[in-house]
Amino acid sequence: IDQHAAAERIKYDNLMTRYLENNLVDTVDLLIPIKLGLSSQQLEIVPSLIAFFAKFGIEIEKFGFEYIIRAYPKTIFKSRLEEMILEIIDDIIKSGEDFSKDEVINKNLDKIISTMACHNSIRAGYTMSKDEIKWLIKDLLSTKLPYSCPHGRPIIWEISENDLEKRFGRVK
Repeated sequence: IDQHAAAERIKYDNLMTRYLENNLVDTVDLLIPIKLGLSSQQLEIVPSLIAFFAKFGIEIEKFGFEYIIRAYPKTIFKSRLEEMILEIIDDIIKSGEDFSKDEVINKNLDKIISTMACHNSIRAGYTMSKDEIKWLIKDLLSTKLPYSCPHGRPIIWEISENDLEKRFGRVK
């Protein structure tokens, strides 16, 4: 099992379900807001994206000449929050579309939520405890598509005993 891809599938399904059901996202208010390090191009588009990010539980507001993050969803890692937001903004800029319109958001929803899920999943190489492994498998099997991540990469590979023996040169 690819633990990153599995966690990404779980996060994706959770975020997508919450968004589509207009389910309020549990948020964390920041005692010390995070200043967004925006390029001039990003700075131009951010005002039109404040309502868009709010739909995902990310509260961004203007503070003087800058923009800050005041709150974010509990399901998102704070340490990757700014990086994730900047990547989504860059994707929106590249698309050239108007994200103040619901039909544009809905058309791009899969990519946006895939980006959010990817930034907020277990990283490859992280050593999981037995309880974490049990949680991951249980939650993965409860998703709609447990065999591939939102980007289409496989999550699970089955290797037979015979295939393993061939790899180690024990059988031909």
